[in-house]
Amino acid sequence: MRALLLAVAICATACPPAPLLNEGPPQPNVTLQGVRLSYFKGGELMASATARELVYQNSTSDFVASDVTVKIPARAGGMRGPGGAPSGELTVTAPIARGATGTRQVDGEGGVSLTTASGLLGKTRAAHFDGAASLAVGQDDVALEGNGYQLSSRGFTIDFPNERYTFENGVKSRFGGPR
Repeated sequence: MRALLLAVAICATACPPAPLLNEGPPQPNVTLQGVRLSYFKGGELMASATARELVYQNSTSDFVASDVTVKIPARAGGMRGPGGAPSGELTVTAPIARGATGTRQVDGEGGVSLTTASGLLGKTRAAHFDGAASLAVGQDDVALEGNGYQLSSRGFTIDFPNERYTFENGVKSRFGGPR
C-alpha cells in the first residue's frame, strides 16, 4: 500500500495536470510562415496559393490562414470570356481563410475578391468554397464589375464545372462605364 501511495505522489508531482474542459482551443500542431502551395492533379497545375501564415491542427485537419491568394490557371479555372474563350487566370484573395483539409471546405472572411485576366472583379464580405463539389457560395452582398457593366446582389453561387453563375436577392445590373 505504501508503494502505491508513493507511486501516486511521484506521478502527481512529475506528470503534468490533465487539461480541463473548456480551456479554449487546443494549441496548433503546425504554424507555417510565408506559405507557398502548388496543387497538381495528374501532372497538371490546378491551383497555386500563398499565405502569410498558416496554422494547422493535425488532430482535426482544420486550418486558419492569413493574407491568402489563390490562383487558378485558365485551363483549370473553367471561367470563360466572350465567345467561350478561356478568360485567363482566376485570382481569389481573402484576409482570412478557415477550413478543413479532410472535408475540402474553406471559408474566406474579411473581404473576399475574385479577379480574372479578362478584367472581371468581384467582391463580397465572405464566401464558402466546397472543394468536393467545386462550388463557391455567399449570402452577403456581392458586387461585380466588368468591362462596361456592374452587377450587385445579395447572395451568389458559382458552379465552376458547369460554368454557371447564379445571383440572388435584389439583383441590380448596369451597363455602360463605371459610376
